[in-house]
Amino acid sequence: MLRTVASNSRPRLPTLTQWLHISQKYSTFGPHNTSSKYTPHLPRRSNHPSQYRQHQQQHPTHPVPTIPHPTTESEIIPYFESQVLPWSAHQSTLTRLQQFGLPHSHVVKLLRLFVEAVKAGDLSTPRNTQFYQLVRFTLPRSDPGYHSMIYTSVFFWWAAHRSSQAFLLENSIPGQTLEVIKTLVRATDKSFPADDYPQARMKHRKIIMHVGPTNSGKTHHALRALAAAPSGVYAGPLRLLAHEVWERLNTGQIVPLGVDLPKRIDGKPALSGSIKGDERYKRLCNMITGEDQKLMGADVNLLSCTIEMLNHGRFVDVAVVDEIQMIADENRGSAWVGAVLGIDAREIHLCGEETAVPIVKQLLKHTGDEVVVHHYERLTPLRVEEESLEGDLSKVQKGDCIVTFSRSNIFRMKKLVEEQTGMRCAVVYGRLPPEVRSEQAALFNDPESGYDVLIGSDAIGMGLNLKIKRVIFETLSKIDSETKTMRPLPVSSTKQIAGRAGRFGLHGSSSEDAGGGATTLYPKDLEYLRSCVAQPYTPLPYATISLRPPDILRIANAIPSPASSPSSSSSSKYLTPSSPSAPSPSISTILSLPAYIGRFPLGTLYRSTAESYAVTSYIDTRWSEMSLSDKALLINAPVPWRDRECVDVVRGMLGGHEKAMRVQWEDVVKGSDGGVGKGGYMGVLESIEGLVEREAQSQSSSSLSPISKSKFSKRTIQNTLSALETFHKIIVFYLWMSFRHPIVYADFEEVGRVKERVEKVLNWCLEKSSEGDSRARISNPRASALDGEKGVVDETTTTATAKVGPGANRKLQYLTRTEARGMKRSNLVAKQEASNLESQSAGVHEDESVYEPSVDKWVDVNAKVRYARVTG
Repeated sequence: MLRTVASNSRPRLPTLTQWLHISQKYSTFGPHNTSSKYTPHLPRRSNHPSQYRQHQQQHPTHPVPTIPHPTTESEIIPYFESQVLPWSAHQSTLTRLQQFGLPHSHVVKLLRLFVEAVKAGDLSTPRNTQFYQLVRFTLPRSDPGYHSMIYTSVFFWWAAHRSSQAFLLENSIPGQTLEVIKTLVRATDKSFPADDYPQARMKHRKIIMHVGPTNSGKTHHALRALAAAPSGVYAGPLRLLAHEVWERLNTGQIVPLGVDLPKRIDGKPALSGSIKGDERYKRLCNMITGEDQKLMGADVNLLSCTIEMLNHGRFVDVAVVDEIQMIADENRGSAWVGAVLGIDAREIHLCGEETAVPIVKQLLKHTGDEVVVHHYERLTPLRVEEESLEGDLSKVQKGDCIVTFSRSNIFRMKKLVEEQTGMRCAVVYGRLPPEVRSEQAALFNDPESGYDVLIGSDAIGMGLNLKIKRVIFETLSKIDSETKTMRPLPVSSTKQIAGRAGRFGLHGSSSEDAGGGATTLYPKDLEYLRSCVAQPYTPLPYATISLRPPDILRIANAIPSPASSPSSSSSSKYLTPSSPSAPSPSISTILSLPAYIGRFPLGTLYRSTAESYAVTSYIDTRWSEMSLSDKALLINAPVPWRDRECVDVVRGMLGGHEKAMRVQWEDVVKGSDGGVGKGGYMGVLESIEGLVEREAQSQSSSSLSPISKSKFSKRTIQNTLSALETFHKIIVFYLWMSFRHPIVYADFEEVGRVKERVEKVLNWCLEKSSEGDSRARISNPRASALDGEKGVVDETTTTATAKVGPGANRKLQYLTRTEARGMKRSNLVAKQEASNLESQSAGVHEDESVYEPSVDKWVDVNAKVRYARVTG
């Protein structure tokens, strides 16, 4: 039972006026997210310095006594008790609690009582320290408001506990307010996430973990068990993986468990992946992904799907869950948590890195399931070469894969490698549709295709079987998507990408299976690569939990609406969400409630989505009239919120969904030009299809003249690729919604055919990008200069062009394409301005755009840097 202090032993509480004075005094409490929305009413320093100094003299600030964040358990209690008053008096705390449905006057009283209880040591006993999970204060977290979340959750748990209820009632806290607090705590309680899956809890499941490095055969063993099962399901992170397993099962490429594997020429057993197919091993298998379905029959007992499409209510004999280490992914990790806890299967195989073993065992600690761990070693050795390429791309060899982390760098490397080696390059990067990535991988793997080198991003690390002999890192730094700064590539990612070299069984003879190599383009990165490959795996710190649609509905029903205003008295009445006059709570409030109130097991982390702000802002402002189920659906929809052209088209579709409950594909195409011309995306597609047809006719008939090379310049092809990639995302969103709202998005068959056309044209454009175009560039020298594509790679500029920051030159920041072409500047001035941009940058991805509210327009970050780097 929680210890409390008798009410007659407590010191006299401050009056409301005194408390508001304390609120101003501690309004800059450190652990909070100190948004300007909640800061005191002070004049801006930059506008009126003298007025600011005068305000400081009249209202002197009181420095908040802070101590360093605790790192050990002995430091937790002093920190907890010393920082509770600044937290409770901060304006953001008062505002947030009102957003959660508590009246202002009750909030002030509750916070005063809570501070008194903490200061008296009521919550600092060993038992209470464990109950309130105060150890969370020591966890390393980068979130600026993380400690505020801990304080808020402790406040709610304290107020909802039965030992505190009588005391709070004695101090004039209405029972209706306490009931609201208890309802919110119950609605957000995820102490036992396994209880969300009662069907799985009724069975004693066997969990078999296959863990090891890349190219260790772990997934191969799990798939053999699936091929031998009467019924089963494969769940992976990518459509590529789901499609590959579907194809291999239907063509008999996976030898069932219990059947001897055929021998290779050298006498070693062949992996299933190297078997072309055997009629004896064929198993009918369906495939379901977010936007695609391939059904072989209604009574087929095997299914290959993406992890989010798992049906936890269907029993299967064997389930295979791939890439289990993604259970810690901040965006999608909750899907793996749901698979581990919720799959209704007799036997579950989890494949991935051994870093996931401790966290999976922790999740299954109270389920009664049996956990067996199988460790694997690499089938072929991985060696880090003694020397880098020293920036010399002529040293690139057949079977090499160059890894870089921006789309423009990929094409720049492709151009330079083809010029300096004469070998053609296939490309793989994240913006390419999975089907096109698979086609490019097939070209690279085929020794007769003429594509001997692969240029790719970290997308090669997962989902593709590639005959890579050596991985070459162009850089080992990547832009952090949240902080927009350059960060070293994580050790686990480096090991996974490097491990793609030397794939066992794909190189034929035993001599070629001797292993793979990894190196860097520049010497400065080689030591970091060597240290990453040598490091042991570090266990994952947590598993990610997010809200399921039933959770969103439950929390929405728990929020009283509207909340009492600051001037409300204790007699203010609540409106329940079921009341006809009660507006629906905002999605942003619903998603934030678990972060501030929810109770989660240690070793788990609650996150909604990385782009939740963009999603929730759109829903709350433009889609507020839709049902909660539709809002919950949109949260998980595949909308690339950073792609402004794609988002504009998606908004049009959602507008039609809301107003007419019908989204016709013809209207979508007509209403979106995407900035690519009068004909829009369909115009681009049809024009390229015309070129493809004309090329085919010119090859078959000598009377037709070949197409001019100028139509295939690097710049034209890359612009076309970018437009088609965005068009493909629009198509994928339509298909994704059509499987969930088939009446509203009824043209899915037509859109599916357009999708195939786009993928075909994308492959054609990539093929054309490997053909020489020197004549085309000579005919347009101004475009060549503005592209800044010289035939030399400088290690100081290849990554610098991928970043620009708020401190960049404002004049250059808003240059349009026409203005940049028309400017006549000397090389010295241009280079100096480019240097200023690069040195002051904070690191925004080259392919991104940012929205500038001050000018009400999107700013193309790529254009800012590219047009500043004019070379003669």
